[in-house]
Amino acid sequence: MKAQSSIEFLSLVSMSALLLAALHGFVSAKQAQLVQTEETRTAEQVAEKTSFQVEMALIQGKGYSRVFNVPKEISGSEYKVKTGEGESFVSYEDENVFTASRYQGEWINISTSDSTVFKVVNNGSVHIIPQ
Repeated sequence: MKAQSSIEFLSLVSMSALLLAALHGFVSAKQAQLVQTEETRTAEQVAEKTSFQVEMALIQGKGYSRVFNVPKEISGSEYKVKTGEGESFVSYEDENVFTASRYQGEWINISTSDSTVFKVVNNGSVHIIPQ
C-alpha cells in the first residue's frame, strides 16, 4: 500500500512539473512577444514624431525652427531615422520599421549616436540638426 501511494505521489509531482514547465514556456513566449510589440510601437512613434516635425517645418515656411527630442535607445541600442519621399524608416538592431509621411522632399537622416535632442529648421529647405 505504501509503495502504491509513493508511486501515485511521484506521478502527481511529475505531472505537475510537466504542466508547470509548459506554462512557463507559454508565459515566456508571450512576454517576448509583448516586448517585441513595445519596441515596434516605440519605433513607429519615433518615425511619426520625426515626420511630423519635418512636415510642420515645411508647412510653417522659411524661418521656422523647433527643438524636439527622441528616446536614446530602442531595444537597448541606438537607432537611425530616415525621412523623405513620403516615407519614414527607423532602423535598430536588425529591425526596420516603416511609416508613411507627407514629406516628399529629400531624405533627412538622424542618429541617436549623435544626440537625442534635435532642431528642425526651415531656411528655404528643411534640415534637422543635432543639438
